[in-house]
Amino acid sequence: MDKTIHGFAQMIDQQFFHALSKSLLKEGFPYISHDDLDILTYIKDHHPHMSEVADYMSLSKSTMSAHMNSLVKKGFVIRRNDEMDHRVIYLSLTDKGSRIVESYCRFYRRFRGYFSSFDLLNKIQEDVVYSLAAMEEHLCKE
Repeated sequence: MDKTIHGFAQMIDQQFFHALSKSLLKEGFPYISHDDLDILTYIKDHHPHMSEVADYMSLSKSTMSAHMNSLVKKGFVIRRNDEMDHRVIYLSLTDKGSRIVESYCRFYRRFRGYFSSFDLLNKIQEDVVYSLAAMEEHLCKE
């Protein structure tokens, strides 16, 4: 991807996340970071243990713990120790966590549909729509 398209895609991502944050706040959800949303969608799709998510996100254990503490405090995630090995901590979404992921995916689909309807320069439009579709497929599996 050339620099212009890459810069444009970054701008779209920033604007998307800003609009998403405002939408989630209107729905009554507390502020949540982009990384936290990625973590929640990963938990939804994989029902992982904590170190698996840390590896996926390329986060240190202490950074991952900080994210988990925040997500647990906000009521999005439940931590559960493995019965055989208490060092292993499994993660699952609460109902509230599932609702924010659903809201995120619903907003994402609307955004992608809205963007697809513009008649922009074909190359930029195709690349951005393709990128949004790939991200939706990756993050919003049903």
